[in-house]
Amino acid sequence: MMDTATYTKFKLFQELTHHAQRAEYPIVQLSKKLALNYQRTVTAVNELDKELVQINTTQKSLLKKPGKVTIAHLLVTIDDYRYFLLKQSIPFQYLLYILNHPQPNIDDFCQQYFVSRSTFTRKIAPLKEFLEPFNLHFSYTDASLLGDERLVRSTFFNLIWLGTRGIFWPFALSRDQIKPYVETFAPYFSLSKIFLGKIELEFLAAICIARAKRHCFAPYDPRYDLLMKNNPYYDFQLLKQTLDPYMSLTYEQLKGESGLVFFFSHYAPFYTLEDRESFQQTLKNFARKPNVIRSFVKGFIAEAEQNIFNKGLSAQNFPIIKSNLLNITYTYYVLRQAGPTLQLLAGVPVRKTKAAVFLEKEITAYFNNQEKKSFYSFIQPIKREMIRSFQRILIPFYEEPAYLQHLKVGLSFEHNFFFIRKLYRFFDQLGFVDCGTYCEKNNKYYDLVISSSFLPLKKYPTLPFYYWDIANENDDFTQLYQKLHQLYTEKNQAT
Repeated sequence: MMDTATYTKFKLFQELTHHAQRAEYPIVQLSKKLALNYQRTVTAVNELDKELVQINTTQKSLLKKPGKVTIAHLLVTIDDYRYFLLKQSIPFQYLLYILNHPQPNIDDFCQQYFVSRSTFTRKIAPLKEFLEPFNLHFSYTDASLLGDERLVRSTFFNLIWLGTRGIFWPFALSRDQIKPYVETFAPYFSLSKIFLGKIELEFLAAICIARAKRHCFAPYDPRYDLLMKNNPYYDFQLLKQTLDPYMSLTYEQLKGESGLVFFFSHYAPFYTLEDRESFQQTLKNFARKPNVIRSFVKGFIAEAEQNIFNKGLSAQNFPIIKSNLLNITYTYYVLRQAGPTLQLLAGVPVRKTKAAVFLEKEITAYFNNQEKKSFYSFIQPIKREMIRSFQRILIPFYEEPAYLQHLKVGLSFEHNFFFIRKLYRFFDQLGFVDCGTYCEKNNKYYDLVISSSFLPLKKYPTLPFYYWDIANENDDFTQLYQKLHQLYTEKNQAT
């Protein structure tokens, strides 16, 4: 969405917000952090300084001392600045133009934003290239985004949401116009029960109505039948009650649009808590009758319990994992292709830990075995994407201390209850540390030796050592925790 110069300023501001509690930040240090030459960093800082005042006129200059940025009193948030930059972004504004304009065309857009056709083509190229693997492409004759309408709408939602974070309302439709739509379908979406989720649902509703007004409809997909056919939970009469009376949709259009809304209610791994009516309903819907989604997920969970969670899945975690895997599998079963998901666009990485490598191996083995069966053939074209999604779901549960390598810590202290009792309590609460009295013959097994004396380090200079002062009355465990967490991460990092 941003050109190189704009993105540099955004990364610069992002870095400053991470250190907003500091009084000053040397520009030379900032340039090293961002891998920019000093002069380019100075130029970017000066431009940023002027833009922050445009956003908030009470914002004082960041440049008060030579060679330093004063950041103790930032009034502009990262969300404010991101949207400020995106309002000048041709690709972002083009998406909004396509969505909001009643009769969009490329010449009108170029005229409105004072850009030539060649400049527009150059600026839109990175977004165009990004969307091509998802079979989405721009039409420049009538200014539209073409492809599977479900992916078109999810792309609009994900990009606009990430650009605004719900703070700004970028749609031509008012909130009052979409209110009936939101209220009618909210019970189908678990996200409607949470603060940000309610606003996300408003954004999705605005996009769906705007597309329908442009006569960009999603036909009913027979693959929806697995969940929706003869299921009274999915009420296909609801949409009539929410639409503008002047929007006269045919029976097929109403069926397709209704099916799309219900499909979107299963489109993502929404579930984080069990106390949601839609969460329980999802489990019921997939259990109504035998189907390939339920059997595939059931088989995978049985395999995971045996080969991954060999210490057993907790009763609390099991339904959350199951419901999210059902949603993911159903989405891929229907679409048969990958889409530009929120986590992909947000740049959420999967860390290359031993856990991630192990999970990928085990999940891949299950998929390789199952795809040979004719009724699971649907996974073949999207196997790689499904494996990655399954991995993302399992990682938080597998990275619990029960399944990863614990730290081996030796304690070398005076033999006194008062000195070490708090340390033992601290380690018990962490859950990823196995500690005991320091023993010299176990030196090669220790990840860390904690002592109130430097004697162990003096005797064994290569010993991983941490000094703990028993005279420290503050009992500050912050630095010790940071050290332990760093070692724990390194121990479970893949080579």
